[in-house]
Amino acid sequence: MNMDRRRFLGGSSAIAGAAIAGVFDESIAAAKLKRTATDLVPLGIRGPKICRLGMGTGSEGGAVQMELGRDGFNKLVRHAYDSGVTYIDTADMYRTHEWIRDAIKGLPREK
Repeated sequence: MNMDRRRFLGGSSAIAGAAIAGVFDESIAAAKLKRTATDLVPLGIRGPKICRLGMGTGSEGGAVQMELGRDGFNKLVRHAYDSGVTYIDTADMYRTHEWIRDAIKGLPREK
């Protein structure tokens, strides 16, 4: 094939344009895949999906949470839920089960 200046510039421009478009496509795809703290991720290989960020309820055996009082604790849990946090870490040693029960009352269980 004979290559003159016009064909060379036209072909080079097309290749450069395609390369630039590819870079923009990749950055758009990367922006769409941006992870957030409230993304739902699988627990284990086949487990249920849970929020990436969890709320601990047992700092110093639950003392920190209990210092908030029931109303303060309820507001904290509701604020976390409204912000997308649906994973609440609980354990018997935290002694906050009753408080959590009251705080999540009325929230959709499936979440």
